[in-house]
Amino acid sequence: SNPIAARSVRMKLWSGLRSIWSASASVVSLNNSNSNHYIDMPKVFVSGCFDVLHSGHIAFLEEAASYGDVYVSIGSDATVMALKNRKTMYTEDERKYMLEAIRYVKKVYIGPDTGKHLDFAPLLDEVKPDIFFVNADGISDEKRAFVESKGIRLITSSRIPHGNLPERSTTSIRGTLGK
Repeated sequence: SNPIAARSVRMKLWSGLRSIWSASASVVSLNNSNSNHYIDMPKVFVSGCFDVLHSGHIAFLEEAASYGDVYVSIGSDATVMALKNRKTMYTEDERKYMLEAIRYVKKVYIGPDTGKHLDFAPLLDEVKPDIFFVNADGISDEKRAFVESKGIRLITSSRIPHGNLPERSTTSIRGTLGK
């Protein structure tokens, strides 16, 4: 009932609200600023042929993305021919295009035409990944030693199909297709 006390309470309340509003306005302006102050996600590097794109590839890339931004190196047409003694079903440009359309992928590179298992090696110096993510069937002692010598953490996929989808592999699909 005391008007002076009531005014004092309102002023303190208003002052407190103004402080909160001012602080939240600063946060909003910081978040909406044009500065390049972003949190860097870990870089996750994967490599492969990705010739017959299937749900197993998508699950693999989704799992890789759970660790950070995914950078993909695909084997060039020449490298696939040299390593697997067969042509790809899709050209390197088609494979790159399809992978770039997947939401889990940050960037795709076509590996250099080395014809070697470590065709991605020069790209590691460019991308500078924190993690090298690989399927259990895609790891070798040579690859493990090389990746670890670069100070890159090696993580092996759990290779679990998404939801109720069946397990897929390019080898089994190519066998079904007779290619």
